[in-house]
Amino acid sequence: MIDIIIPAYNAHDFIENALSSILIQTKLSSLHVYIVNDCSDKDYSEQINKYKDKMNITELKTPKNLGPGGARSYGLDHSNGEFVVFIDADDIFSGTYSIEDMINNIDDADYIVTDFMEIVGDNSYIHYDNDVWMHGKMYRRSFLDEYNIRFNNTSANEDTGFNTLVLMCSKKRKYVDYLTYIWRYNDNSITRKNNHEFEFSGLRGFIDNICWAAKEAEKRNIEENIIGKIVYESILEIYYNYIKFYNNDKKDELLKWCIELKELYLKYIDKLKDQEKEECENKIVEKGIKIAGSYAVIQNKISFYDFLDKIFVE
Repeated sequence: MIDIIIPAYNAHDFIENALSSILIQTKLSSLHVYIVNDCSDKDYSEQINKYKDKMNITELKTPKNLGPGGARSYGLDHSNGEFVVFIDADDIFSGTYSIEDMINNIDDADYIVTDFMEIVGDNSYIHYDNDVWMHGKMYRRSFLDEYNIRFNNTSANEDTGFNTLVLMCSKKRKYVDYLTYIWRYNDNSITRKNNHEFEFSGLRGFIDNICWAAKEAEKRNIEENIIGKIVYESILEIYYNYIKFYNNDKKDELLKWCIELKELYLKYIDKLKDQEKEECENKIVEKGIKIAGSYAVIQNKISFYDFLDKIFVE
């Protein structure tokens, strides 16, 4: 059985698009759909009654508002399928074979990553081999349970924390270049308004979740070099964001947010071999060009080590 978990908060006006995309799946008879009602103003009995004769569908009600991450964890703890897929209430699967493409290719992997499309207004973007978002992934429940992987209580970027911990704990991750999911982004969302102000403030959630994932990995006795690579890549990524926002009056807030991340960097950097460091640097330099722009990276307004030195400066 494959559990499909949908966190839902007042999603009545659009959740049927997600449900309709599930209804057409070729693996429908193997699916159990859970709408996790995260203290919406009313229940989802109308949707349940409409689809209950067509698919195996259940409404779960959280005892209090938990946010999307907490609602997903609640769904995990109140379901028991061998595999788990998450879909947001305002998104859809890309076609009838989305679930089949994942289950037929997961083999003996702990989880599988596929591609997803982001739609913003009239524009669309394909995200390939992405380890951050929940979209287009299938997880083996026994793996999640073995390492007790659930979502944390942060208010933003909880998917970063979850999937980073998944990545560090996994002994076998699999990627297939199939498009399985469509993320229909609201162009009026907070992340798109105010000259992308949330693009900057959201970095705090990213940093907090990376630190959380690293500490959770320590509790699970994950190899030091695995944790070290994640920490090194993450602080390099924040460095390039610092370059990007170098002329922003708020950029020094990043330095305050990075104190814990720098402590983890200092703890683990010597655990990495030179080749591992080089691999991290090459990966993030390419990403850094996308973040800050090639000119900003080459111009090198501040070196990485100067950036580190500034973190403890008030």
